[in-house]
Amino acid sequence: MMEILMLLFTTPVQHRNTERALMLAKSFVEAGDKVHVFLLGDGVYNGSSALISGEPAEAAAQLLSLPSVTVTACITCVKARRISLSPGVSAGGLDDLSEQLERCDTAISLTSEA
Repeated sequence: MMEILMLLFTTPVQHRNTERALMLAKSFVEAGDKVHVFLLGDGVYNGSSALISGEPAEAAAQLLSLPSVTVTACITCVKARRISLSPGVSAGGLDDLSEQLERCDTAISLTSEA
């Protein structure tokens, strides 16, 4: 079993990275791996309790509900954007990110599309 860390920097509305993260996470979970998702910058909107229905919100909700997937949102980014997190999303700082980077076998960064 591998542990995978995904860093998600983009919103579910403006970019397709949430859908990409969902597809990757499903594949890793099916292979028996454990996935950690760390939401940074505008990526914290993926964990927002204010997401409404629609394709982006559904992809984010599916990502949050996958078994063997933990989701942490950068507390500084959450506070700066004044959002509330959905149930199941924990808030963490750089120390949590550092621990996850040390523990995981692979890190994948999903950033803005060029």
